[in-house]
Amino acid sequence: MSEPCHPSDIPTKTAATEVRYQNVGWRCLRAFADEVGIAPTEVRPIDLVSWMVRSQTNWKPATWRQYKAAVIFILETFYPCHTEAIHLLASTHQSNCRRVGRSTSDKKIKAMPADDLFTILLHLRTSRSQYRLPLSRFLMASTLTGVRPLEWRLARLLQVKGRPLLLVVNAKHTNGRGLRRVRRLWLDHLSAEYVGIIRGWLSDIRNVRGPRSYKKFTANLSEVLRRTNLTLWPISERHYTLYSCRHQAAANFKTSYSPAEVAALLGHATDTTAVTHYARRSAGSRTLIASQDVALPIPAEEAVAHVRGGGKVFRPTTNSVGQPDVECGRPTFSP
Repeated sequence: MSEPCHPSDIPTKTAATEVRYQNVGWRCLRAFADEVGIAPTEVRPIDLVSWMVRSQTNWKPATWRQYKAAVIFILETFYPCHTEAIHLLASTHQSNCRRVGRSTSDKKIKAMPADDLFTILLHLRTSRSQYRLPLSRFLMASTLTGVRPLEWRLARLLQVKGRPLLLVVNAKHTNGRGLRRVRRLWLDHLSAEYVGIIRGWLSDIRNVRGPRSYKKFTANLSEVLRRTNLTLWPISERHYTLYSCRHQAAANFKTSYSPAEVAALLGHATDTTAVTHYARRSAGSRTLIASQDVALPIPAEEAVAHVRGGGKVFRPTTNSVGQPDVECGRPTFSP
């Protein structure tokens, strides 16, 4: 049997990848320390790796690969002499990972491919629900713009010097979580038909007054979509939700825009959120439905300029707590 591929044999990581690996790796280490009731600086690498191997059944393959790569990066960077632990983790395969999601969130599909969206829209044409048209317009408008379901209630569509502009109040703009209170999406690249669909959806909710009424309205849309899932894919354990549209929009944006531009479109304060928590670029498309023209909004330039690059990085320092020793460095944890 050939030796497992060691991380040092992999091409040089980008700076963004190293930042992500540090954040994820330290998170894994702190989770283990919390579980066994010790300080992070007291963690032994071999114990951390053994815990990860035992915990593998709790994670999906994609999650395991991220955790594995991140912890190997941490070990090679801060514990390079612990070769036994590094080799054990590098040689552990993902075969014991769980294959079927157990939580409710695992059953929600974080994307809505064009073919399935089209299938849903065709089915809704035959529905007798009073929400069939609003739901159709919501699905298309949200996949085009990436607006959260909650954010549509206060959204406004304007014309600025002949250009269609969508104003969206960010649902997450407190404590530095969101980019700004209001984000602007220019809709120049969208066809008149698509802009009309967005306008139609805003018209659908114009008379829905107050948060409670709007919450009930979107709950009814969710129920119609749930029944549609059961009709179209009766044996599937996973299903589309209203939020699937935002995930698909994020994937679509990634096909044409930089991380900072994607963050500006989605209302994120940093350019790493969409990379970590949203659908992958491979699931994206520059069109809503295959035969249509380009259908991507344009981020506001001033918003792109305010996006923060990267996330929190835990860097080793030299002080009296956790100071690296001569034989094998140990990390210091930033507060």
